[in-house]
Amino acid sequence: MGKRRVTVEELEKGMIVADDVYTSSDQLIVQRKSIVNEKILSKLRMYNIPALNVMDIEKDTALFSDDDIQVMTQTEKVRATEDFKKLRRELSKASNGLEKSFMRAIANGLSQKDLDEIGRITDEILNTSFAFPHIFDLLHAMRDSSDSVYSHSINVAVIAAILGKWLGLSVTELKLLAMSGIMHDIGKLLIPENILLKAYKLTDKEYEIMKTHTVKGYNFVKTLPLDTHIKYAVLMHHERCDGTGYPTAAKGDKIDKYAKAIAIADVYDAMTSSRVYRDSICPFDVINDFERDGLYQYETKYIITFLKNIAKTYIHSQVRLSNGVVGEIIMLNNTKLAKPVVKTGRTFVDLSKEPELKIDEIL
Repeated sequence: MGKRRVTVEELEKGMIVADDVYTSSDQLIVQRKSIVNEKILSKLRMYNIPALNVMDIEKDTALFSDDDIQVMTQTEKVRATEDFKKLRRELSKASNGLEKSFMRAIANGLSQKDLDEIGRITDEILNTSFAFPHIFDLLHAMRDSSDSVYSHSINVAVIAAILGKWLGLSVTELKLLAMSGIMHDIGKLLIPENILLKAYKLTDKEYEIMKTHTVKGYNFVKTLPLDTHIKYAVLMHHERCDGTGYPTAAKGDKIDKYAKAIAIADVYDAMTSSRVYRDSICPFDVINDFERDGLYQYETKYIITFLKNIAKTYIHSQVRLSNGVVGEIIMLNNTKLAKPVVKTGRTFVDLSKEPELKIDEIL
């Protein structure tokens, strides 16, 4: 029937899962027709799945409709582009360079050589951020890549730089903002590895320890020859304008303006990235959360600018709706950005008028 049984050790990236995969407690962890990637491999190993059925699409295309084939290959098509390959090389290079500098810093203190290297990486990030007109499409296709402090920091720097450009910041301000993104999570390297690298969701006690990374990071950088905005971004990127953040529950103008921008980029990257214990969250779910709580928790000008522009980047993206129908985003609703108009075949669905329907996945 076009299926064959393989062990997880034999499983290769690009293979297609033939049947839904469940844990011993009947939890669905991989859907049929999923293309095997690093995230799926990690899930299967974490849940000790010994073997599963896979399918070779070339040998049994009759089991798939044209829409299925199109849906399954869109991300792969993006990954095959030269822009994607170039961006991945640039971000990987930046992440590796940052890791070396941070590891030396934790062992011996942050030297001037390391600060110069971080400055060089910042310049490269700024050049990279503005070199690709569809950079968010490319970033979305990288969501099964490393979840390290370094790759996250590079992503946050890229997203923050783009937000800064949307806000009309000067070149000098953009560099400060990008370096704030690069440095913001340095305190996590001072958290015990059994918590920092834990594959499962943190317990409440572990989460409280993790939250100390803001103060630990600030104490680490406060005497260094860095701009004060960068130091405050390290300390305050988890503060919220309504006082619900940490470590000091600062409100409004008490929070550094660069920290406010990093907060938005940090949350967006964290929520739209995969974790071993959960899939990446659909960007439109994140947009919905920002629309619901953002005007209270984030700087109004920053969050409105971010949401309007980030939503625009997904126009003409292929999406799967919560009813399983696949379509294309063709127009935004400015009063409800999480609910755009989607074209499905010859039908136009205005999600703002369909309260039970939403975008489940960007394909």
